[in-house]
Amino acid sequence: MRCIVLLPLFAALAASVSVPWLDLIPSRRMSYGKQGSILEVLQSLKASKMVKLVEKAGMTALLSDPSQTFTVFFPDDTAFRKIPPQVYDVVTSNKTLLRMVLNYHIVAGRVSSTTLQNNQLLPTRSVIFNTTFSLRVNMYQNPGVTNKIVAIDGNAITVADQQASNGVVHILDDLIFPLPDLDGLQILLDYKYDFDTFAKLVVKAEFQKVLQQQNANLTIFAPSEEAFMKIPNDVLNNISRDPKNLQKVIARHVITSQSYFAIALVDGLALDTVGGEKINIYRGPRGISVLGDNTMANVIRADFTILNGVVHEIDTLLYEMHASNKPAFFDLVI
Repeated sequence: MRCIVLLPLFAALAASVSVPWLDLIPSRRMSYGKQGSILEVLQSLKASKMVKLVEKAGMTALLSDPSQTFTVFFPDDTAFRKIPPQVYDVVTSNKTLLRMVLNYHIVAGRVSSTTLQNNQLLPTRSVIFNTTFSLRVNMYQNPGVTNKIVAIDGNAITVADQQASNGVVHILDDLIFPLPDLDGLQILLDYKYDFDTFAKLVVKAEFQKVLQQQNANLTIFAPSEEAFMKIPNDVLNNISRDPKNLQKVIARHVITSQSYFAIALVDGLALDTVGGEKINIYRGPRGISVLGDNTMANVIRADFTILNGVVHEIDTLLYEMHASNKPAFFDLVI
């Protein structure tokens, strides 16, 4: 879902090569791979499509160099089924863009799964507008899952710690993309088409500092523009007129204790919001839904990776409803 958002950006960058731009599989420690180079280990792990992209980007010598060590977080061949063809074509048609995407999967030195920590940031080789982009590590212990899930930018490590002569290989369940270098407030302000009204309410509620905490691990459920079109004007005016009530509504959409990517939003999960309330996650055939104060919202786009966490776009504002408007129990079953 994230790569769809980036398509216009990739297309624009592809036109100017001189610009330096830029569900649930438990991870587990696997046996060591063959002691060949990183590229040889990738071949043995059925990640030959990534090897071909490395060759196309002119990075074969880098990942075969015995004098340097790297840790790569690469997807295997099955992950490519998830990538929309138009996104794949744009990225692979320009070597500059392709190198930047591949470099986002590469970290200097040897990094084993045992050294990874929750909410850790791993600086990558991807440098965009003089900014080094980092991968976000999250660890989740979901109900009913024996092993702890280790995720990189919300993508599970499915095969870990495959040793190569010049580094370490970890296999992910999806390709990852370097997103714009934005915090929780900046992404709302910059993506005006998607979050303009919510961004304005955040500013009006003087909630900016919460979303701009640089060392935070946020989860933000941001209502879309369409979400506000469903709210009668008088109701929206009442929400925004009272500063305390507005802060309460905004706080209902923000979690500060952990960055919950979609992989961790499992059915029945209860999350404590920054306002002290609880919201609950429901997951079924229609996807991921959030219940807050008797209002149900569906996640329509997930996993906008930001500097201090993750943003999910939802289709409904989680605001207080009158008793007569509360959904019946069967309305909550998805």
